[in-house]
Amino acid sequence: MRYMESEISRICDGNVPQTTEVLGCLLSAVQSFRTGFDLKCLKSNLELRYDDLRRLGAGGFLNDEVMNYFLQKWSAKSAVLAMNTFFTTRFLFKDSRIHIVKSHFDASATKSIAGWIRKRIETLKLRARWRHVFIPIHNAEKSHWYSATIDFVNRRIAVWDSWEATHSQNQCKPLRSQQHVPILLAVMWVAELIAQVRGESLVLANNPTSEWDFEPHAKTNFQVNGADCGVHVLWHLKRLIEADAVDAVLGDIETL
Repeated sequence: MRYMESEISRICDGNVPQTTEVLGCLLSAVQSFRTGFDLKCLKSNLELRYDDLRRLGAGGFLNDEVMNYFLQKWSAKSAVLAMNTFFTTRFLFKDSRIHIVKSHFDASATKSIAGWIRKRIETLKLRARWRHVFIPIHNAEKSHWYSATIDFVNRRIAVWDSWEATHSQNQCKPLRSQQHVPILLAVMWVAELIAQVRGESLVLANNPTSEWDFEPHAKTNFQVNGADCGVHVLWHLKRLIEADAVDAVLGDIETL
């Protein structure tokens, strides 16, 4: 199935105008259906309705339904533990409407997150020794998607933001002043917790001898408009699954 999807993508990429026309016709045809499109291979019955599919068109902003559909579809049985879009708003942010990261996690929160992670691993039916964690992040205040990754093989935690201004404005700032440092610190804590679930020991906080690398503003492709941030996040996931690194090959987002 994955080979077939790759071949279809390759063929479509070879003729973008015709592909765009065909997809437009498909979306028009789908409008007449009342049923959704579900992931029958998984326990969770995620569905995409017509209004969700319309967001895949040019200039459409991807919602939670579209994001979660592909997050789950692509990461199932892979080596990537992809969280859904509700993970950060439920566990890492003080309020789903305000983009402020929690600075403290008590024992109850730790237990809840650990249980959620175990359930997610079971739902995705991951490979025996999965290697990466992918975390989609939504800034509701700015209607913007970006992502964070944990790489247990190369010992790297990075935040990926396709908004070019955010990347360029933070390059010359002191590390502590960079915009995505708060979420990076929260993801570091999540990495320690996930390591425990994996049966490993990991200490990142206040550990100057750690061999891990941390990048609050890792270089990635930049979006060319104000709506494609969700597409870029899905591209981050696809690169991680197929090439073991979001930045393995830059410049090929068109293949998504």
